[in-house]
Amino acid sequence: MGAFGYVTLAAVLVVPGLLAAACRPGRRAEAADGSWFEMSNDLLVEASLDGYFTRLIEQWEHTFGWSRPELMARPFRELIHPDDRDATEIHAGPPGPPPGSCLDG
Repeated sequence: MGAFGYVTLAAVLVVPGLLAAACRPGRRAEAADGSWFEMSNDLLVEASLDGYFTRLIEQWEHTFGWSRPELMARPFRELIHPDDRDATEIHAGPPGPPPGSCLDG
């Protein structure tokens, strides 16, 4: 799997966790999320519902050679290889909250 395949995989794996975290209030949940995030050896990332990275683990900088501000300045979908964008849409869905989520209004 190439570097951009990992971006796709990270997006697919993180979105459900973000939605779950957004639906549960409290600082205890934030503290729990922060500890596992910083201690992980995986390429973890959090993204906003408008498609931008909001938090990246340090390994992103070492793996891709871009700084965190560079990675957070563009929508993550721009980092997905054009050949992989259709598959990403199928698995991750279009940008925005899924229908029926607590963020759907």
